[in-house]
Amino acid sequence: MFNESDDCSCLSPRTANTKRLTETLKDLVRMDTRSGSEGISKALLYLESQCRQFGLECSLQGPQQFNNLIVSLKSSGVRRDGLILLSHLDTAGWDEKNWDYHPLSAAQTSSGLIHGRGTIDCKSLVAIWLSICVDLLFSKENLKRDIYFVVTSDEETGGEKGIKWLLDHTDIFDHCRAALNEGGGAVFSLPGDHKLITCQHGEKGGAEVSVGGVEHKKEFIVKRSGLRSKFKYAKARYEFERMNRLFGQQTIRPDYINALFDTAIVKDRKLVISFHHKSNPTELLKEISKQQNLALEGNMRRTFEATVSPLDSELFKIIKSVSAESGFGKLLPIVTRGISDSRFLRGRGIDTYGFLPLGSREDLRSIHSLNECIHRDSLREAYLILKQIVMKYCLFG
Repeated sequence: MFNESDDCSCLSPRTANTKRLTETLKDLVRMDTRSGSEGISKALLYLESQCRQFGLECSLQGPQQFNNLIVSLKSSGVRRDGLILLSHLDTAGWDEKNWDYHPLSAAQTSSGLIHGRGTIDCKSLVAIWLSICVDLLFSKENLKRDIYFVVTSDEETGGEKGIKWLLDHTDIFDHCRAALNEGGGAVFSLPGDHKLITCQHGEKGGAEVSVGGVEHKKEFIVKRSGLRSKFKYAKARYEFERMNRLFGQQTIRPDYINALFDTAIVKDRKLVISFHHKSNPTELLKEISKQQNLALEGNMRRTFEATVSPLDSELFKIIKSVSAESGFGKLLPIVTRGISDSRFLRGRGIDTYGFLPLGSREDLRSIHSLNECIHRDSLREAYLILKQIVMKYCLFG
C-alpha cells in the first residue's frame, strides 16, 4: 500500500514518499515550538529551507519576523476559487514529568507510534500539507485552482498574528473560496460494524458575564422550550451513552453531545456560554438566568463569534465521498465548542472544514495532555486521504 521510494514524481494517491513525510514530522517534533518560544522561528526557517530545496514558491510574512510561512502553487487558469491548506507550528505547553518519552524526543516505538508534543496538534498536518505540495509540484500537472499552504505560529494563543493578520494585511487569500484545517477526523465505531468520522464545519461562539452568589457549578445544557428540542436532547444523550456502554471509550465522546447544544458553565464567578451561529447570546443569558436562578451582573462580554460553513459546498461533498471510499463510513459534520483559526477564514466567507482523518489508533485525549503520539500508519493514511481530496478539488474540480 505504501511506497518508501525517494521518487516523488508519481501523483497516484496510492503512492507516496512516506519516508520523507515521517522524517519531516520527527524533525518538527524535535523543535521546541511552545507558544512564544524561539523554536518557532527555527521551525519556520527549517520549513522554508525544505520548500526552497524542492522548488516551492514561499515567503515568510507577519507582524514580526518569522510569524507565518506561505507556500504558493499557482494554477494555469484564471479561476478565483483557490484552496487554503492551513496548519500551525505552535504547541501547547508541557511538563516532561510523567511522559513515557520526552515531549521533544520524536521517539518511534517498534509498534509504530511516534511520541512527542505536536504529533497530532498540529505538526502532523504541517508535514502532510508539505508532502502534498511537493508531490503536486513534481507531478507537472496543471492545477485548475491555486493552492496556498499556510503555516502559522500563534494558533494556540488566539491566531491574531497568524491567519487573521494575513487576512487583514495582505491580499493573498482574496480569491480563495475554501480551506482545509484541523478540527475533525475522529473515527467512532457503531453497532453493526458501522463507522462515523467527524468533519468540523463550524465552531461555537463564546461570551461571558459576571455572576453573583455562585463560586462553581458544573456545565449544563441550556434547555429550550417545546417538546421537540427536549426530545432531541434526550434522544442524543441516550444514543451516545448507549454506544459508550457497548463499545467503550473509543466511541462517541461526551464532548460531541454538548457540541449539539448551547451550553454554559460557571467558573471563577464568570458565566461562560457557548452558542451556535443561529443563537442570540443576549436571549441565552436571559434563559440561563431564569432556568438556573443565577444573578447576572454587568454587561455581556462577547469573546468571539460563532461561525459555520455549508454542508452542500463542492469541497464538503468531496470530503464526504473520499472518506466513504476510504472505508471510514459516514461523515458526521460537527460544530465544536473548541475554537481554531478556522473561524477567521469563515468570517471572511471562506468555506473551511476541519478534517485530519487519523483513524481509531490515536487517543485524541492526549492532545494538550500527556503522551501525545501518532501512529506511523495513521499519518500515512491521513496523507493519502487528504491528498485525494486536494487532487479532486484542485485538479479535477
